[in-house]
Amino acid sequence: MPVRKYRPTSPGRRFQSVSTFEEVTKKTPEKSLLVSLRQTGGRNAVARTLFLGFMAGGSGTYELRGGTLTAGNIYVGGPGTGTFNQSGGTSTVTETLFVGGTDPGSGTFNMSWGALQAGNIVIMSSGAFNINGGSVVAPDRSARFAWGLELRVAEERQLR
Repeated sequence: MPVRKYRPTSPGRRFQSVSTFEEVTKKTPEKSLLVSLRQTGGRNAVARTLFLGFMAGGSGTYELRGGTLTAGNIYVGGPGTGTFNQSGGTSTVTETLFVGGTDPGSGTFNMSWGALQAGNIVIMSSGAFNINGGSVVAPDRSARFAWGLELRVAEERQLR
């Protein structure tokens, strides 16, 4: 395994070295990690965070058609492309739902039916949050949008 030695710019850096991990690091995402997940029933509990398209050049899709999904945080997009399609079931985000990411990535949350409950919803400049049905509940009434963005709902509904 190749080793990188640091220049002694301070007493703490003197004789310090680390592995470069060249043989285990790729420039492109691993194909086996570029998969879509379709949930049509049952329960899926993510202990902390669900990432969709979080790596540069990567992509991730989650389809919730039934059942329940519970996660601490959900990142839809990042440096890669992430998509979350909900056409049924219940998704609960105990902390924050992030939609969108950093350039060149993007994130899209499509909701046509079902229920979404999130502590916070953050939609960044490269994110899209499309609601055509279902219900969205943010108990803290906290939805933040990147500068210049607005929320568009297909049909006027009362947001709780």
